[in-house]
Amino acid sequence: MIEKYFLIDTNVLVHVWDNSDLSKHNVAKNFLKNLLLKGKSFVLTSQNMAELYNVLRCKSEKKVSERDAREIIEDINTNKDIRKISYNHISVQNAIELTEKYSTHFWDALIATTMLENGITQIYTENIKDFSKIPDIVAINPFEN
Repeated sequence: MIEKYFLIDTNVLVHVWDNSDLSKHNVAKNFLKNLLLKGKSFVLTSQNMAELYNVLRCKSEKKVSERDAREIIEDINTNKDIRKISYNHISVQNAIELTEKYSTHFWDALIATTMLENGITQIYTENIKDFSKIPDIVAINPFEN
């Protein structure tokens, strides 16, 4: 069941534009396309958008041009069906506490903190292991049947 708002993690979004793994590319592309066609609103953090730009430009197997990566981020920023949320200095402190308490990666804890501070409890991610450690977060891998 999809909540009113849920977050799509960077590792899922990357597959929308990186087709080096065709199976994941098709799943991610169809997942996003279906959400947008149905007018389903989802959430991204400013961190997700920064990570997406960086991974597409520098880390993905099939790197995206600077211009294309910039346009992807601009499209996300102007799309009203994508709710954008951000963290602040208190979020950083809360993420540090989550990292220490649940032995998770800081950047994942920062996304989780930002979600929880905005009433979001569900995330679509390949990183089930780390997000599942955090109470009140439901992590779903869209690539698993």
